Amino acid sequence: MFWGYDFDDDDDYGYGYDDYGESDGDCDYDYDDYDDCYVSRRSSRESPEDGSRRFENYAQGRELLAELAIQRKTGEFLDVVVQVEGREFPCHRAVLATTPYFKAMLSSNLTESRSKVVRLCGIDSISFSKILDFLYSGEIRIGKDDVQDILQTAHMLQFDKILQYCREFIQDNLCPANCLGVMRLADMYGLSALKKSARNTAASNFSDVTQDEEFLSLSPQELLDLLGDEDLKVTNEDDVVTSVIRWLDHVPENRQTAVFKILSEIRLWADPGFCKGGAHMLW
Repeated sequence: MFWGYDFDDDDDYGYGYDDYGESDGDCDYDYDDYDDCYVSRRSSRESPEDGSRRFENYAQGRELLAELAIQRKTGEFLDVVVQVEGREFPCHRAVLATTPYFKAMLSSNLTESRSKVVRLCGIDSISFSKILDFLYSGEIRIGKDDVQDILQTAHMLQFDKILQYCREFIQDNLCPANCLGVMRLADMYGLSALKKSARNTAASNFSDVTQDEEFLSLSPQELLDLLGDEDLKVTNEDDVVTSVIRWLDHVPENRQTAVFKILSEIRLWADPGFCKGGAHMLW
């Protein structure tokens, strides 16, 4: 876990909507009065001579969302139940269909398009609850303790907006202590810009990063990418060689084949004395 925390399973995260009670998220759907958003103006589609005017309520979208959220809490007009990890989330099919994943599922010839119960497998129910709250409120709270689960769930549900929020949150909290974990996480979900940023952070803080236990679990290719980064900053090449030796010794039987490629990234000639006295430790 890239934040360096141990996360225990906790069943006290709230509950679904078996009784249409409170949601897990922070959203209370308490919207302000939007009377000032009622704006009237002459219609651009009608000639001024006919005396017509077009009236627009710029708050209509939020008011509609607020009403749907109220209906969800009171159990009115709900036409589908999403089951995740044994929990049930009654909601509106039309609201789910605002996302590409559910629109494809509910409008296809799949069984789910006709069923009143949709079962999702391999998805964290707490993260799904937060994302469902977002569909009804436009708000989501992301923290260090749940960003990884929310990211995974948003990726599985193809929810680009939530993915963007997770990416921004991780980027804002990127530091030498978690950059290696972020680098691997970003690679897993195809977040190329975040991966590059994490690798740059690791390269700029190489000496600190190599002291982390996560450095020892890097794959040969990940280590090669890091050593080959043009922004790699080290006091001297001796530190690089010492770190590589630690990495090799961690799982020596699986890493000896990578020695030659890794050596090509280390400028051993920078300190001939070290080469004579310490390079033999690589073998």
